[in-house]
Amino acid sequence: MHLPKRILSRLGPEERSHLYLVRGWDRCIALFPPEEWKQFSARFTRSIPASKKARNFIRLFFASVAEVSVDSQGRILLPEHLRELAGIRDKVVVNGVGDYVEIWSAERWAGIQEEDSDDFEQAYEEFATQNLGGPA
Repeated sequence: MHLPKRILSRLGPEERSHLYLVRGWDRCIALFPPEEWKQFSARFTRSIPASKKARNFIRLFFASVAEVSVDSQGRILLPEHLRELAGIRDKVVVNGVGDYVEIWSAERWAGIQEEDSDDFEQAYEEFATQNLGGPA
């Protein structure tokens, strides 16, 4: 798949040769540049989780990791196991989310937009309360 120019323009030569794809949340693919991947993945490997469910999550999460590079035409190869997990058959939507990028099947992305557009404000208030100390 082609990476959008707005994503490519933020990647240096070293980053373009070592991008990390992983099973994302809500059945998308997450793409990380090297430094962000190092920081993100370190949070999962600091200790051994106490519960079997958490250990299995970590196993499945890291088993899905694929290292890819951008070719001379600005494309990356999405591995089959990740395309299947994300339900990607044809068209994709690329969405920047802070330090990483989400790659969605166009159909799933349309469903998310439709499902969550009605309660966007409520979702913001919940997020802000849990992560920002309350709505601004």
